[in-house]
Amino acid sequence: YDLIPYRDKKTIDLVLVPTVELTVALKDHKEKAANMWQGGADQTQTGNAEVSGKVILQMKEITTQELMWAKTIPVKSFSFPYFIKVKFKEYERIKKSGSKGLYDYNPIFDGMAKGLEEQYPDIMGTIDSLIDPEEMEIIKKQCQEIKAKKGY
Repeated sequence: YDLIPYRDKKTIDLVLVPTVELTVALKDHKEKAANMWQGGADQTQTGNAEVSGKVILQMKEITTQELMWAKTIPVKSFSFPYFIKVKFKEYERIKKSGSKGLYDYNPIFDGMAKGLEEQYPDIMGTIDSLIDPEEMEIIKKQCQEIKAKKGY
């Protein structure tokens, strides 16, 4: 929104703001040395990540950002296994810092991205079906009235 120049805001009536909210729960989490017979061995974390969430669509009048229309699309829950491995020196650094989380979050982000990518066509199809031209024309007129009242 901040990158839309004022001259464009004068000619635009509506802005669609999508927000993706995701929750990740780590299940069956285990930590252990990659080789229990070797001192200073690499460390691993394994488990399953369960992801749920929603996509929130908000249509706003462009100049006042007044909410004109909102819809929530659920993201189908999905899960995937994760495996994280770090060198022993990195493991020591993490433990000294007091962190109790994952050694590396990239495998979780990658799994989330793959799961969302699979749902992308369905989510976009739902968005397409929710945006009705007749309804948008009514909302557009309401936005133009709001802009006129504000002096734009």
